[in-house]
Amino acid sequence: MTDDVLIYSFHTKDAYYTGKADELKAALGRLGLPYRIDAIDIPEGKEWPDICRQKIGMIKNVCDENPDKKIFWIDVDCYLFDLPDYVKNFSADIIGYQRGFSTPDLIGYAGRTRFWEPCFWGINTSKSARGFINDALEAEKAYQERATDDYFFEESWRKNGSSMSFQIIPSMTAARTEAVITDDSFFVFGASGNVAKFKGKVSQHTSLLPASAMPITTRVKQYGRAAGAALVPERLKPFIKRALSALLRRTLRENVSALTDRSFRIQVLSAAKNGDRKRLDGFEKSIAKQGASSSKRKLLQLGYAMCAYRESAEKALNDNPVKLGWWIDPAPGNFGDWLSPYIFQKISGRGVEFVSPVKGADDRYYLSIGSIGKFARPASTLMGVGVSRKDAIIDPDARVVSLRGPRTGAIVTASGGVDPGVYGDPAILLPKLFKPEGIIKTGRVGLVRHFTHLPLDLTLPEHVEEVSIFASSPDDIEGFITKLHEFDYVISSAMHGFIACQAYGIPCALVTFEGGENNVHGDGLKYADYFEGVGMHPVAPVLLPRDLRAVSIKEHIIDTTVPNEHVERLYDIFVAELKSR
Repeated sequence: MTDDVLIYSFHTKDAYYTGKADELKAALGRLGLPYRIDAIDIPEGKEWPDICRQKIGMIKNVCDENPDKKIFWIDVDCYLFDLPDYVKNFSADIIGYQRGFSTPDLIGYAGRTRFWEPCFWGINTSKSARGFINDALEAEKAYQERATDDYFFEESWRKNGSSMSFQIIPSMTAARTEAVITDDSFFVFGASGNVAKFKGKVSQHTSLLPASAMPITTRVKQYGRAAGAALVPERLKPFIKRALSALLRRTLRENVSALTDRSFRIQVLSAAKNGDRKRLDGFEKSIAKQGASSSKRKLLQLGYAMCAYRESAEKALNDNPVKLGWWIDPAPGNFGDWLSPYIFQKISGRGVEFVSPVKGADDRYYLSIGSIGKFARPASTLMGVGVSRKDAIIDPDARVVSLRGPRTGAIVTASGGVDPGVYGDPAILLPKLFKPEGIIKTGRVGLVRHFTHLPLDLTLPEHVEEVSIFASSPDDIEGFITKLHEFDYVISSAMHGFIACQAYGIPCALVTFEGGENNVHGDGLKYADYFEGVGMHPVAPVLLPRDLRAVSIKEHIIDTTVPNEHVERLYDIFVAELKSR
């Protein structure tokens, strides 16, 4: 029954939040949930904290207009794909997630300065519940400093909490991102970036617990935050935070093992980046003696691949390498990501030096294949790059030569940059660089899984043969392409497995699998971006059951090749750019 429930939110009228509001409305409509989502203007001179502060009065008005309905607030950039009965029919005065989506062992103020997570919560019709809202509004009216709605709800909670009943929603039902949705999830968290932007600029609370009553891990975190705030540059804080969180989560033995693995990774990548094969050979001998883990062997394989690209076309270490950023993980390397150094080495004839796409470089460097446009910096030159979400931002000072497609182009424009109008995923250039020879058709069907789909338990027909998407070295990449040519057709949940097939004219289906629909990062923009970038009608991945024996795969095959004019135009641009420098 939903007659006694109303989902409420509001949004500003900019494109991002209007789009999020439309998505939320569609989701709530599919669930049959009554909702009200207001669109508001941003008064001149006002900023995000000021708009958030208005939320209290708006929620109070909705409560007053609906005295017999439970009111659920949801941030407009979050969404629901279910509302379980135990949430919908809650009987407490208030229901919501514990701050930070914490677990029961950390309920309350053990490590948190506020009690509730403000992005999704419900208020009942009881006198205590509505009194809570009234007191939050009174606190807002009386407070003269800058603060958001969250501050005043916490003030009211501290005043009224001892006389209110409350219900905590299990944290396992909340997914922080689309990439970590599970069968237990019904709520997906959204974050616009404004929280981080205004952190430290609006009023905050301190914990109600004395320091001596807090868990030791909490005190360590607080001391770490205080030291970090004073000593660590702002851009490095997210990385430091993740590292400290991991250290506190693991045992001493696990930390020693993790630090040893991290040290090995740094040494391998350093040697590989410099083209030092002798050092890599030394690592290989060492791990052979130790009987090292498969993860170290895969990392070493990745290192040898990076080293191979550091050399020129003549297999000599190059003194003037092309500096290029690409995504190197997971080891031993994902085919699509490692096409970047393969293509750049082939076209330029020079060695390719790895640059971390996240950290960037001071000197000019390239970003190419993959949804890594969000990592662009003023020193970046973008050639065929894309993004994974329509709310991405691309540094407007980056130099743009070409993009994966017009949807990335629109994001460049919205970010304040210039879209050159030159599109195409660089993977379409593969037939210009490598042509397999001596192909013998096997009469079989190839299966290529995105690496996030590898844990899925698939049942395959006898005539289907799976090919690993892990290919990083030039030989591995050419071996992968050659293998694709042996099949009558291919089914691929990896986008670049599909693009490679289209580039060579191999019939292929773009698919996903039940239980893995949300595994691939992003909101699906990249598929339409690719197709439109080569002048084709967009196609979304086809959802297949895990038992492939139960479906006619052939009916989903796309038997089209990338138009030659797109290939030739993009190839000429790459040659002009890479041969001239």
